[in-house]
Amino acid sequence: MEEVKETTEVRSDGGDGNAPAPTEEKKGASWKERYMRFKANAASNPDSLFLFPFGRTKGASFIFTIVEMGKQINRLKMNAVFLIPMDVVKKEIAKTEKLAEEIWKVTKKYVPSLYDFDRKQWRSLNDSIEEKRILAKRTNTFCIIPRSEEIGQIGMALKVLHKASIELQQDDLARYEAMINDYLKLAESAKALTDELKKTIKEYRKKKDGETA
Repeated sequence: MEEVKETTEVRSDGGDGNAPAPTEEKKGASWKERYMRFKANAASNPDSLFLFPFGRTKGASFIFTIVEMGKQINRLKMNAVFLIPMDVVKKEIAKTEKLAEEIWKVTKKYVPSLYDFDRKQWRSLNDSIEEKRILAKRTNTFCIIPRSEEIGQIGMALKVLHKASIELQQDDLARYEAMINDYLKLAESAKALTDELKKTIKEYRKKKDGETA
């Protein structure tokens, strides 16, 4: 197994099945057109998740963080043993599993009907392909294609939380505020973990480069 190299090439699917987050440079018509095509194609994937960001920029940032986390988890696994010790890989993946557990704990707090739900069955809550095709046409949806179970579990939790937030915003503003605060804390935890994953991979690459120099 050879070391997986990072690329800065911008592709309509982000190079790994997920479209890149729109930076200021990518917000033009061409990026939007490519992203809409990506979503249209992704709709037929049974594991694809179509998400609505809530909380405006912060909501979208959480989704982008999850996409980036998925990329880093994939790089960890692909570089296991040959670049990164297996015990380190397992330790980092365990942290993503812990995050998924924490996010679902919050989800069940606001959606009590899912109290006994096993997050490993996240696919059972997903939209049908027909529903996804409709969502893919909407300009305010984001799409991720999980490449690990952890990302699938986290992504579905965000989808469930968004639906619950709409109901709470209409019926219980106090719980809505509490949910948003919990959501933002989870977003911070996800960002910190994603940064840690990046740092771990970077450190081992630097170490290998030093050994081969």
